[in-house]
Amino acid sequence: MNMKGILVTTIGGFQLTELPVKEPLPDEVLVQVEVAGMCRTDLKIVRSGHRDLVLPRIPGEEVVGVIYKKGDQVVNVDEGDRVYIYPGIWCGQCPACAQGAENLCNEMQIMGFHRNGGFAEFVTAPAQSVIKLPEGLSQEDAVFA
Repeated sequence: MNMKGILVTTIGGFQLTELPVKEPLPDEVLVQVEVAGMCRTDLKIVRSGHRDLVLPRIPGEEVVGVIYKKGDQVVNVDEGDRVYIYPGIWCGQCPACAQGAENLCNEMQIMGFHRNGGFAEFVTAPAQSVIKLPEGLSQEDAVFA
């Protein structure tokens, strides 16, 4: 299966292209993107790069969508659930993680520059990073979370 996505191949430019849809690993979900927000980090990646950026890369770190497929170890969400994807993956081992401050993890890996982001029709994400949306919350409002 293929999808359309925005791909940054060189600093200063991007292109809309056809890409293969990645199958989720056992602890991941495949999310069909409904809406992706653009922030200053996305603009920086395209215009001037980022110290952790490895090209080519699909940007986009604010993503809301629907679980399309899940890995066989995923238990916290189901296919069809509407979710927000927290853009970071924390290590779980450092002092910040041990104190429950995963957002301060020194080894944080961010969607959009460490791994592909949501400026595409589909994106894979670790199941630990998805948050089910409450009923009645629009995807446009949720992406600002």
